[in-house]
Amino acid sequence: MLNSKDRGFCLNSLQDEAKHIFLEKFSSGQYKTEQLKCLCGKMNDVLVAKFDRYGIPINTLICKNCGLMRSSPYYTCDTLINFYKEEYRPLYVSNSTCSESKFLQRTLYGENIYNKIKKYIKLKHNKVFEIGCGSGGILNAFKKIGFTVHGCDYAVDYVQYAKSNNINIDIGSYETLTKYGQADCLILSQLLEHIPNPIDFLKSIKCLLDETSILYIEVPLIENIANIYNYDIFSYLQNAHVFYYSIDTLKELLKNSGYKIIKAEVGVRQNEFGYVICSVNDKCSNDKYCTKNHFNSVIKKINNFENKYKSKKHQKDRMKICIFGIKISWRIKHKGG
Repeated sequence: MLNSKDRGFCLNSLQDEAKHIFLEKFSSGQYKTEQLKCLCGKMNDVLVAKFDRYGIPINTLICKNCGLMRSSPYYTCDTLINFYKEEYRPLYVSNSTCSESKFLQRTLYGENIYNKIKKYIKLKHNKVFEIGCGSGGILNAFKKIGFTVHGCDYAVDYVQYAKSNNINIDIGSYETLTKYGQADCLILSQLLEHIPNPIDFLKSIKCLLDETSILYIEVPLIENIANIYNYDIFSYLQNAHVFYYSIDTLKELLKNSGYKIIKAEVGVRQNEFGYVICSVNDKCSNDKYCTKNHFNSVIKKINNFENKYKSKKHQKDRMKICIFGIKISWRIKHKGG
């Protein structure tokens, strides 16, 4: 098990208040957890950590049977719905409402996504959907290009902000999008890691796709601990994340949920997440996740990142000591002229 001492994020006052409210709701019994089995059906695990980056108590485990990393016990469905409505944005974004700068930033992000997928889009419906779209910044990029866009999210303030920018967003889950038919592209940007039942979810959202549609999935992969979280696994661990995928376990999940992989990238540039572009392929749909065992490769990656983090921290601490020593030496040398 990794040591969380002096690791993770420093919280501002708004985040600290959201964390306090969240933990109080557990103490009062308003929020609850339940045991969560691995997708392979086993509960033969190695404990990685007992806290997340905000100092919230939650167990992170790696399954010895398949190598998938997850949080367990995890929050019940009702707990999650209320958490995302009330504490999630203040805790994670440090703001319960969207700002213009954040909206524009997400629009630029959407343009980047479009550049990744444009050669795979087959224009049939001229529609792009996004589940968990927040204020709709990503969809705004596709709207500017000429697509009809639809999205859904649970955050009421963010949905209202999207509507003020003429982005069509519904409050709720993917079911709210079914009335709009099918899309050329369905976007899941940093969403799948939040889903407690990803196989059922991935199968269910096929109603929004047809044989020509593509699904774009972007997640913070275990490999991204290096380029996004500066090798610190405790900055990577988040109580809102149920599963932590490597590129291999993510591809396994998609194949076993009835999708054909078109392209898969780890993401190695700074702040670049991993992503997969895929299409519907019902012929390879299985009932559960269980194929190859990636336990050894995942453990090796985590240990390598942890060793790298400790080495970088040691070098940084030595540099601080050295700089401090130089200042002291200079003062002694020049004392009294």
